[in-house]
Amino acid sequence: SLAAAIEECRSGGTLSNRKIAAKHRIPESTLRAKLCGNLPQARGHSSTGRLLTDAEEELLCNWIEGSQQRAMPLTRLTIIKAVEDILEKEKSFKYRYERNILSIPRSGREKWWRGFKERKCRRLSYRTPKSLSRARKNVSEQNIRQWFSDVSSYVKEKDMGDILEDPCRIFNFDESGFKLTQESQKVLGVVGTKHCFETATGQENKQITTLTTVGADGSLPPPMIIYSRNRIDEHMANVPGYPSFVVGKSERGWITFETLYEYLVNHFSNWLTQQKIVRPVLVFTDWHETRANFFWLKV
Repeated sequence: SLAAAIEECRSGGTLSNRKIAAKHRIPESTLRAKLCGNLPQARGHSSTGRLLTDAEEELLCNWIEGSQQRAMPLTRLTIIKAVEDILEKEKSFKYRYERNILSIPRSGREKWWRGFKERKCRRLSYRTPKSLSRARKNVSEQNIRQWFSDVSSYVKEKDMGDILEDPCRIFNFDESGFKLTQESQKVLGVVGTKHCFETATGQENKQITTLTTVGADGSLPPPMIIYSRNRIDEHMANVPGYPSFVVGKSERGWITFETLYEYLVNHFSNWLTQQKIVRPVLVFTDWHETRANFFWLKV
């Protein structure tokens, strides 16, 4: 009766909405609300907030899980936009509303979102993603084994194969940036997974960077802290728990060739001398523009 009344109202006949409601024995206020889009037109869905079929919600969950595995997790707004597209484009949906989800009041969207999370609470939950570069995302066991093979061949070609037999001469350094303003948004992830990664956006924000070096034998040379400052105050050179560390500065708090050069040529080199470590030593690092500079050839 409701569907027939709505169709008759939209057909442009001579009867008023009041008379059509009386004809089909429907409250006039209900008919007007549904014509204005304030209430769902599909019977049986308004009480539960269901906008999609079980099959469509299962497909939505699979998309969320697949996006997380590709380090591209989805936010709440992205998922709601996907539901809008489903309602708009799936013309064969039997209970499809004749409008998209964004035409429903905010309370209606929130009602569907709460119901969806409750139905999938054992499968999906809010997570805070970690940044992951594209290079790390695409790593595989074959890539790792090939890397070790290439390193061994390279060192032996340079007649430095004895370094690989002495862990105190092998080091690795890497930097970590701690942003001062930007925070990751909450995303929907899979329950039970240990990590939820997000591809780094690479936005330019100021930060504090720490450069840490670790020896293969477990030794810890003094780390370097890089501040986003033009001048270093005296109190910034005192960090509780770290009696020995190096202070650097750059415009945005990022590592630069100058700060890295200062650290390796002076401070790290002095530490090697103090520890009486035989040279040359082997230092591993990831790729960054600060590692590719002509002046490294003169070190």
